[in-house]
Amino acid sequence: MRRKSIPVSKLRLDAGNPRLEGEGMTEDDLVYALLEAERGENEMIVLIEDIADKGFSPIDLVMVFEDGESFVVLEGNRRVAAVKLMARQIAAPEDFPKLAKRLATIKPSMAPKAVACVVAPSRAAGRHWIDRKHSGPAGGAGTKQWGPEQKSRFSGGTTRRTSEESFNSSLSRRSSEFVFDGERLSRRIRSRRTSDSGSLH
Repeated sequence: MRRKSIPVSKLRLDAGNPRLEGEGMTEDDLVYALLEAERGENEMIVLIEDIADKGFSPIDLVMVFEDGESFVVLEGNRRVAAVKLMARQIAAPEDFPKLAKRLATIKPSMAPKAVACVVAPSRAAGRHWIDRKHSGPAGGAGTKQWGPEQKSRFSGGTTRRTSEESFNSSLSRRSSEFVFDGERLSRRIRSRRTSDSGSLH
C-alpha cells in the first residue's frame, strides 16, 4: 500500500460503508444517512469544529482505493464528509438546521484542500486493516481501547494525583513513626543513664 495526498474533490464517499445501507445512494444521500443516525448531527458538528480548529488527524489516515479518476473512501467516511461539508462540496441538508447554522460560521477556506490517505490496491485488500480497527483488541492484533485509569494518566487526571498523594501520605506517616520511635528511644536512654547513675551511689 502507498501513501498519497489526495484532493478532497477526488474523494468519493463509499456507498458500501458498513455504517450505512447505502447501495445506490448519492453522496448527498450518504451524508444525510450519517446525519440521521443517533447523535449524527451533533457528532458531525463536533467533528467539523475539531477539524476547523486542529486540522485533520495526522495519526489516523483515510484509506481509499482507486476507481477511475476518483478514490473511494474505505475508512474515514465521516471525516471526509465533514470536510466536504466545510468546503461546500456537499450542501447541509435542510432537515439539519443546527448543522447549517454552524457551517455558516465556518469559512470554506478552513477546510483542508487535500487529505493524507493510504491507497489500497482494492476494496478486498483494505478489509483486513479495517477489521483490525473496528473489531476490538482481536487478541492483541487489533486496537485496544484505553480504560478509565489509562485515560486519566494521559490527561494528568485524578488517578495519577491520587497515587502521588497516597505515596506522600505514606512517606509522611512513616517519617512521623520514625520521629516518634526516636523520641521514645531517647527517653529510654535518658532513663537508663539516670538508673545507672543512681546505682553508683
